Amino acid sequence: PPESAIELADDLTRLLAAPNVPWLDETHRWQLRDTLDQVVRYSESLDAMRERASILQDTLTNRISEQMNRTMYVLSLVAGLFLPLGFLTGLLGINVAGLPGTEDSDAFIIVCAVLLGIAGLELLMFRRLRFF
Repeated sequence: PPESAIELADDLTRLLAAPNVPWLDETHRWQLRDTLDQVVRYSESLDAMRERASILQDTLTNRISEQMNRTMYVLSLVAGLFLPLGFLTGLLGINVAGLPGTEDSDAFIIVCAVLLGIAGLELLMFRRLRFF
């Protein structure tokens, strides 16, 4: 059995080219040739559509991948910015005696200013390294 429409078309073309087929008169030959031409055109059209669909699928996959990469990049920047700040606030939030500034009333403001300074330095570093 033929594996594709093109192979079937080739088989039918050979049959139509054979001059001594007794059960096939000239009218039926023309009808079969016309039908064969239409089938070949439909098959080629389907192949072209399949190729276009494959290209569209690849394009869509690339767009989704780029969008995911951008999202992961932003999340990495946010994590890189807040990870040191979270570590410092967690470290200073433990309840043990002897932490510096526990007796000073201005210690909270000083710690907040230091944390803002660290965040500013991180943002400056990110800009210099052209992360954003």
